[in-house]
Amino acid sequence: MTYSAKKVNEPGVLFWDAELLAVYKPLGWRTSPDVTGRENLLHWAKRWVQQVEKRQKAPFLAQVHRLDTRVEGVVLFARTSRSAAHLSQQFREGRVKKEYLALVGKAPHPPSGTLEGWLKKVRGRQGEWRALVSSKPNRGYKWASLSYRLLERRKDWALLEVFPKTGRFHQIRALLAYAGCPILGDNKYGGAAFPLAGGIGLQCHKLTLEHPSQGKVVEISSFYPPHWPPSSKKV
Repeated sequence: MTYSAKKVNEPGVLFWDAELLAVYKPLGWRTSPDVTGRENLLHWAKRWVQQVEKRQKAPFLAQVHRLDTRVEGVVLFARTSRSAAHLSQQFREGRVKKEYLALVGKAPHPPSGTLEGWLKKVRGRQGEWRALVSSKPNRGYKWASLSYRLLERRKDWALLEVFPKTGRFHQIRALLAYAGCPILGDNKYGGAAFPLAGGIGLQCHKLTLEHPSQGKVVEISSFYPPHWPPSSKKV
């Protein structure tokens, strides 16, 4: 079953039950707390559960994966320690199917295929992190792989469906840029302007996983971002 939310400018709950909570993360929101103390998705989700279930204290929620601040889409939390262990194992073993939507300035050739390379996380002169890509194995580099499919091509942009096969830092952003198709708004990797300031054209669109206790397959999806260029495709 697929679940969807309706808003884009603030978090919204996509799915929840006794063990899972899936939340839409808008652009600019951090997944978890940091030293700045700014609002983050984990705190928002705890308040939501507390209010909806009329709890006196904040509930237990465990972060099992994350999205970059400039990336939007589905973020999954575990509501019990048992579920957290089960979901974390699924992510580690690559059994959670992740589907992203990406807006790029240039369509890749061929229109569907695989991008692979060796990635290394490095810190730049201003203290920001980025991923370097190499076609050959080198010390400190880790293998990264994804598959993609062209959904739509326009004059100034192309819409891709992206399926990460590994879980490396900035792997979608770095591998697409290395292939000559940087994501719109991703100035760190050479992307052109994006329709909304502060974001990039990348969304975690769907997660498919095994329910921690029921054993059934659960699909959790988001909506097509309304601030992206209009698409004729149903995604």
